[in-house]
Amino acid sequence: MKKIALLVFLIAIIGMRVVGAVAGVSININVPPPPPLVFERPPDVVVVPSGTSDVYMVPNTVGLYFHGGYWYRFHGDHWFRASLYSGPWRPIGVSLVPRAVVAIPPNYILGMPPGYHRIHYADFHSHWRDWGRTHYWNSHSWYRDHSEHRWGDRGSHRPPER
Repeated sequence: MKKIALLVFLIAIIGMRVVGAVAGVSININVPPPPPLVFERPPDVVVVPSGTSDVYMVPNTVGLYFHGGYWYRFHGDHWFRASLYSGPWRPIGVSLVPRAVVAIPPNYILGMPPGYHRIHYADFHSHWRDWGRTHYWNSHSWYRDHSEHRWGDRGSHRPPER
């Protein structure tokens, strides 16, 4: 009797996997992608004084961030992520956006001081990992001297709790 029960159980498990595979599972977020960003050449970036995690933004481009190997974009009250600054952009939930990125308002870049140090894209692309590991920017006076622009955890993109 135990063998029959075990056999029925195994057939049921296998049957569920086959039905699940045939049926497929699809989750549709229904968030339209943001309009494409067009740059004549790879954009320069600036490092945002944001505490212990390096966050980069593109000058004069609202809501575009780089952190930890991904580009993040805040557009139309939604978050998107891409491997390249030009996309393709995939919608993601705010819980998947690093806290260091969410804490910086989209238009923060517009308030950066004139002449704030720009990093050429080629340098940035080649060195961002090492800079993050070594806290490279902390050794530069122009970075330390802009503590009044340090964002840290003030404010957020997170929607209000309901």
